[in-house]
Amino acid sequence: MKFESVSVEIDTLDTSFSYSFPAMWKLAIATGDEFVLVFSAENPESFETVKLLREEIKEHKAKGKYSIVVVANKTDLTEDEKRECAVIESVVCIDWEEKFVATSAETGDNIEEVFQALES
Repeated sequence: MKFESVSVEIDTLDTSFSYSFPAMWKLAIATGDEFVLVFSAENPESFETVKLLREEIKEHKAKGKYSIVVVANKTDLTEDEKRECAVIESVVCIDWEEKFVATSAETGDNIEEVFQALES
């Protein structure tokens, strides 16, 4: 995606890594303005990690301005997985009032939309 003359710094943290080093995760929250929380649509239990991360962000950024985009990766799903993903999307968009994008890292589907969601 083209950002024209705007410079953007992106830090990426793997949650398994950041839980081993909680100070790094706390620093990322403290210094971050926008957060992309990704879970596997094939594994709805991975959404539980997104819930925990979102709560931690909300707790630490309570008075600051920030945005969150929740991303379901691996969108080439079975019908049962599609229904589960639709339920999760409803939770994110309606209950949490956050943005949601379904993507496929394998095919590249909707990757640009994740960054567009951050801008809006």
